Amino acid sequence: VMLDHAPLTQFLPHLPFKPNPSYAPYQLSTQKQQLRQHFDSQSGNYWNKFYKKHGSKFFKDRHWILHEFESIVDHDGVHCEVGSGVGNTIWPLLEVNSKLKVVALDISPHAIDLLNNDAKSKGFDDRVFAFPFDLTTPITSLQKAASIDLPFTHSDRLSCFFVFSAIPPQLFMHAARNCSLFLKKDGLLFFRDYAVGDEAQSQFKQKNAVSFSAKDFIRGDGTRSYFMEQQELVEMFASVNLQCLSISIETKIVENKRESKVMKRLFVQGVFIKK
Repeated sequence: VMLDHAPLTQFLPHLPFKPNPSYAPYQLSTQKQQLRQHFDSQSGNYWNKFYKKHGSKFFKDRHWILHEFESIVDHDGVHCEVGSGVGNTIWPLLEVNSKLKVVALDISPHAIDLLNNDAKSKGFDDRVFAFPFDLTTPITSLQKAASIDLPFTHSDRLSCFFVFSAIPPQLFMHAARNCSLFLKKDGLLFFRDYAVGDEAQSQFKQKNAVSFSAKDFIRGDGTRSYFMEQQELVEMFASVNLQCLSISIETKIVENKRESKVMKRLFVQGVFIKK
């Protein structure tokens, strides 16, 4: 499915941060507002606890990206992975492209430590540059943290898989702006995340999970799960000079044999180009 994109702004560095226009929270009580502020401010801590508990074995390596996004490795430059976790996206890329260099960024310092250790054991430590970084904060904090000169704002490709769903939606524009800043002109951004209508969304509602809108939920471990719409995504990225090349809703049937359950999962998937 191809969607028309909104008019692009002319000069990205002067783009003011603004709330996500699609973010429509419930009318929250004072107590619920305080709860939201807590989860918004402690997002990094909850993800750090997640990786300390589960280590690097919780998620499988994402080999599916090589056939879902064929152009993701058709270059020998720099690939930036935001929300890298412990490296489940970057290992398949490095395995098939021996010239590729990867900048990996994640909000969890513990995840980055695990990633760096695995990079050494896999023999990729000379091609992987990993740093803890909150995607909703100014890029200058990352540039100061890096001890070597890296082309943070000149990446050829950027992958963003299941990242925005973990971010407070009122901070989406901050994260989108940084994604655009990381890419050089004509660089490509590859995106996949949870879509509105995903069965997991209805399960959150059935379980009376902590929620701040019909699309914004908190898991039992304190991490966030937000469900996105196609047009919301296209308009958000268009406002930071990322033009939509393709957008679609992908469906996957997941079977839990142990519990005899079948779930219909929906993901919004797209490719964007920096203009």
